[in-house]
Amino acid sequence: MYFRSLQVFRGIAAVAVVLYHVKEYLQSLCDAPGTPFRVFDYRFGMGAWFFFSLSGFLMAYMIDSSRERFLSRRLARIYPTFWLAVCLTIIVKVALFGTVANPRLIEAASLLPFGGKPAYTLGVEWTLIYEVFFYCVCAFFANARLYRLFPAFLACWAAAIATANLGFGCVTVILPTPGQIVFSLFNLLFIMGGLGYHVYKRLRPTARARRVLLYVVGGGLLTYYLRDGRELMGFFGLGLIFTGAILWGALGDQRDKPVPGGSFFERLGDASYGLYLIHVPIMTCVFYLGARKWNLNYPTTLGLIGTILALIGGWWFGKVDLALQRKWRQRLSRPRPGGGTDAGAPHIRLWRRWSGSQTTIETPAG
Repeated sequence: MYFRSLQVFRGIAAVAVVLYHVKEYLQSLCDAPGTPFRVFDYRFGMGAWFFFSLSGFLMAYMIDSSRERFLSRRLARIYPTFWLAVCLTIIVKVALFGTVANPRLIEAASLLPFGGKPAYTLGVEWTLIYEVFFYCVCAFFANARLYRLFPAFLACWAAAIATANLGFGCVTVILPTPGQIVFSLFNLLFIMGGLGYHVYKRLRPTARARRVLLYVVGGGLLTYYLRDGRELMGFFGLGLIFTGAILWGALGDQRDKPVPGGSFFERLGDASYGLYLIHVPIMTCVFYLGARKWNLNYPTTLGLIGTILALIGGWWFGKVDLALQRKWRQRLSRPRPGGGTDAGAPHIRLWRRWSGSQTTIETPAG
């Protein structure tokens, strides 16, 4: 099944993160907190957190439908484009500034949870550390024997995180160590997205179901804003908002595969990973050169230029990412010795009601 709405959400979330970083780096590099970009506050930065719930939903879908070479496919989705972005950023910064400090670069490039010890090149790696960790957890259940236990595991993991946070004071940090990442509250967003998929499987795309999901989003907003400093409640509220929105959109998706064209945000969603990786290096170079080297005292103009160049550069790099992914998919879709790529992976059945009649949609593995 092609989730068109989720591509649109990806595009919107990516743009929100870009605008948030424009505001942040204008303030830190140009000492300009009073530009019109100040309206893009931390709430826009939560576009990056939305990707956690989206990943949870999609990984649960993949474990249910296309488990073959799960971890290889997920790591191939993350690392090649990420390493390319790191190399390009280092080359450009050396060319512009003569040098660039990257202590413990190999550790940073591994995306393993080393805490705050390495210096990260792109400025967005912290989310990828959590993504890679979640993929490794999911890989344990990506087989014919254990995949049915995944929802129960997610529920138990959520309970353990809540207990660790409330009973033992476990902290949640952006750059976790191995001991911190397991019980980080960021994992609640993945977990709620994953559990949301199993709710989605049992929903029919009726007006009533979508209305209930809007109530869920509203309840999440209320929970978040009434959290009164309680971090656990804040993450739970965000999980309800993100997962409710994902399910609301997915219920309206009726395509088995993408079609040519599509809206701007749908096409931007296709390029969102490349945009996410490269936008901070582009805008920081623009802001640093403009404010520190050329002494341009027009921060709002610099912000507009940085935003436009980040979106254009991110769109281009997103196309490069898609080309890389096509090559990796071809390599990973080659049959293994002794069996095809779909060996041992059953079809799943998603029940949907189209035009008043109930139809079974089969989604093949792979």
